[in-house]
Amino acid sequence: MELLTKLVEAAKTISNPYVEEWKEKGGKIIGYSGAYIPEEIIYAAGMLPYRIGGREATKVTTADMYFGPVTCNYVKCLLENAADGRFDFLDGAIITYECDHIRRIFDTWRKAAKDGNARLPPFFEYYGLPHSRGEHATRLLMAETRRLIKAMERHFGVEVTGEGLRDAIKVYNKTRRLLRKLYELREKDKVPLTGAETLGVVVAGTVMPKDEYNKQLEKLLGGLEKKKGISGKPRLMLAG
Repeated sequence: MELLTKLVEAAKTISNPYVEEWKEKGGKIIGYSGAYIPEEIIYAAGMLPYRIGGREATKVTTADMYFGPVTCNYVKCLLENAADGRFDFLDGAIITYECDHIRRIFDTWRKAAKDGNARLPPFFEYYGLPHSRGEHATRLLMAETRRLIKAMERHFGVEVTGEGLRDAIKVYNKTRRLLRKLYELREKDKVPLTGAETLGVVVAGTVMPKDEYNKQLEKLLGGLEKKKGISGKPRLMLAG
């Protein structure tokens, strides 16, 4: 399917037609390190949330200068992309505590930039996310979220309003509902797309405008529901 190919291709490279068009129109792009970052805030500020990653990295020469041998290659490739200038199109980046290794990206990216080995985005923030529940954790989460919003407003001269956040939540909740339908198709005895194709579709949603993604995903689901599924092949999960 042409639409499936279009989405999967957008997920394969650092840049893609959607990012290029966004920049050509003067839009701002904020990179984020993982699923714990509240993308809705970036969306409500009128900017494009873009999940940074290790795509296209073929070496870790610079990253090995800053990370030890036990650091995962995903994180090393992420820093290597920053060192090779692949993230220079970003107007900002937000890092949070996904794991110990990704947490260190905030320090090592700044150090690499100070050493002249990478470019630091003009807006570079750490989002301190608690990994527990309780009154103290809730206060910390609220304080960090408010601090992040104020930092974005101050740096970019924008305003994140309650109405803007509500609109963003609606858009993102629609994405979640559509992705749930995509996963449900994978539960069928005859699946209409492979696991690799599914991954490509999901990743595409993290590197392109959500409004456009929702439109394309909705159309894709309509076509997949009518598609003759794949059968007779074992399903294997690769983890790690």
